[in-house]
Amino acid sequence: MNNDFGSLSRNSMSKSLGLVQKKLIKKWKRKIAKFLDSTPVVVTMSVFTVFALFATDIQMAWLSKKVDTAFNIMEIILLVIFSLELILSVLAKDGYLNSFFFWLDLISTVSMIQDIDYIMNPILGYEPIKF
Repeated sequence: MNNDFGSLSRNSMSKSLGLVQKKLIKKWKRKIAKFLDSTPVVVTMSVFTVFALFATDIQMAWLSKKVDTAFNIMEIILLVIFSLELILSVLAKDGYLNSFFFWLDLISTVSMIQDIDYIMNPILGYEPIKF
């Protein structure tokens, strides 16, 4: 009888810990989703998106070769930021994984790789970029 009582209390304790963990996970998911959907983050990510769309074109059309390194570094930083946003969205937003917006974000994030000379030049067989 003692063993049954002990196993019941351990079982109920593990269930309560599981419920507490689930509540904490839900709480963090809500906080992350709220952060991602907040106005400052949406505006910032929109500005980053416009920059990512047009930066390479502006760089090639009007800027000298001297700024290539700075633009590559900025594009790497943007790639990391967009990747982080994608990962956080997958973790925090129910139904996001395999949704239309997931695939849209994934394809657009992966496509940024072609703008980074440090990655593409070796693949294409061009002269390596020197820092």
